[in-house]
Amino acid sequence: MILLIGVPPSAITIVTSPKDIVIRQGEQLMVPANIYSTFSNNVTDISFNGDSTGEGSDFNSSGLSATIESIRPSLFKIIASPQTPEGFYTIPFTASLFLETMIESLDIAPNNNESITMSPILQTTGKYPSFGYVTNPSMNLTVSVIPPLNFDEQFKEFWSVYGQPISIVARGFASLVFAKIKKSDKQLNSRK
Repeated sequence: MILLIGVPPSAITIVTSPKDIVIRQGEQLMVPANIYSTFSNNVTDISFNGDSTGEGSDFNSSGLSATIESIRPSLFKIIASPQTPEGFYTIPFTASLFLETMIESLDIAPNNNESITMSPILQTTGKYPSFGYVTNPSMNLTVSVIPPLNFDEQFKEFWSVYGQPISIVARGFASLVFAKIKKSDKQLNSRK
């Protein structure tokens, strides 16, 4: 009997949300990521590599640091200090996935001097459980660091979030003030 084993591709892919990771100087960001291969997305281990401290759960380079907050779901915390130079950064890391498959066998008659022994349970099904781990040697998170917001951009961002509620309150307050003025004008005119 020859046992055919399907070998999954060693390539593991990562999809982040948002797709393009952009962080401003002095900010921090939580980045969820889906790490998967063709056969599994069951992440068992993530570690950073290529930094000065070696492999581990932290990465630090030029004021940009990243930590692994969660393995399942994969969650990265990225912090850019105010002194982090603008530009593109590549954060290398390694991920391992647990794979479990059912392997089917192909029966071939043994040679004259060969003997094969097999469990009766496995002989009837012809399928054999197989499991293992796939580790990609290196994957990358690409992060773009941009300058902090200036005053005009901060005001625009503030107004886009709070402008409508402020306008509604201001209109309500203005209509109350005008109603009170109108009422006091009527009272003055009626006394004359």
